[in-house]
Amino acid sequence: MPKYFPKWMVREIFGGSLGSYEHVSHHSGFWVEWSVDGVMLSKGKYLNEMKVGKHKWWNKKGVLTAEGNFSKGFKHGKQFKWYPNGDKLYEENYIHGEEDGLQKSWYADGAKEYEIQYKLGELFGDEVYWFENGAMETHSVNGDLNKYVCDYWDNNGALLSSKRYDPMQKIYSTKFFKNTIIEKIEFYDEKGEFIKRELFKNNKLTKTETTE
Repeated sequence: MPKYFPKWMVREIFGGSLGSYEHVSHHSGFWVEWSVDGVMLSKGKYLNEMKVGKHKWWNKKGVLTAEGNFSKGFKHGKQFKWYPNGDKLYEENYIHGEEDGLQKSWYADGAKEYEIQYKLGELFGDEVYWFENGAMETHSVNGDLNKYVCDYWDNNGALLSSKRYDPMQKIYSTKFFKNTIIEKIEFYDEKGEFIKRELFKNNKLTKTETTE
């Protein structure tokens, strides 16, 4: 890029960067943004001031940091973001602005951070998070109460709690563990109202509490 920009080319100056439209018509066309050093920072197409098609973003070193598809201003299709070293940070999918399908993210060292399933903006299916050391942190199954699961582990792989739903009694129960031994079970109704708590010692029921 040249060290200067003719007046017809520059449409906006903001935040230490320069931007222009190519083939401008009713705020439609390709928007391109550069740093003052001439490095392209972003580029994408607009139609009536709304993002359409593929948009890309770079950092001031010229490294691609994000890329996504749009329709009528909404995220639509695959969305990507990368760490400065080029490793992938996340990969997502949208349908007209709603998260849909498998969403994935990674830690800076490349280890998985999470994988989450969505259906038109709602959690649906498996939702899994990992610690940086690779151990599973949580696993949930959403969208179908008959298959509902929500488990938590510590970073050494020991199960901390396990939540389930009983569709017959319409009750949620959560088991809490210490050193793989059950300590208590808490029961709640569908509205989140406390029902009871069962306390255990050496895996044997010792007490039942009916108040929180």
